[in-house]
Amino acid sequence: MTDFSDTRQMAITAAVVAEEKKGKDVVIIDFSGKSVLYDYVIITSAMSKTETRAIANAIDMQFKNVETHRRVIQGLDSGFWILLDYGSIVIHVFAEQDRDFAGRGLRPVNRDRVDANYRLFYDLEELGKDVPRLEYAELGETKKIREEYLNRSAEIG
Repeated sequence: MTDFSDTRQMAITAAVVAEEKKGKDVVIIDFSGKSVLYDYVIITSAMSKTETRAIANAIDMQFKNVETHRRVIQGLDSGFWILLDYGSIVIHVFAEQDRDFAGRGLRPVNRDRVDANYRLFYDLEELGKDVPRLEYAELGETKKIREEYLNRSAEIG
């Protein structure tokens, strides 16, 4: 079982869950020892508001039965930008689409229209550009965390 008293393990778990729920461009910014507010910031995107909600809910379920202290979840209703704050880790989940005003449904964001994409507009990665990224994909513990998550997901159904 993953040790959620270790904020690094929490961050990796959140990133793994985001990836498994179709999160795109998952980044872990390692602020440990550099910030009094949090140790890790996880940023990801999804192609729809439904997917952003699924990612946020799956991450929250991972931490539901452990000794984490969820401070807040914001943006779940709109699904455009969801913030999950667990104190030592903060997770941002962005939708990469906007609504077509003609009522034709959702369409991919035009990358030239920054205002249509919260992740590009706020560019949180740039705020932490001098802070190292945690290259979690290659870590041995990431494989174990992914296997545990997939096993738990299979048990739940």
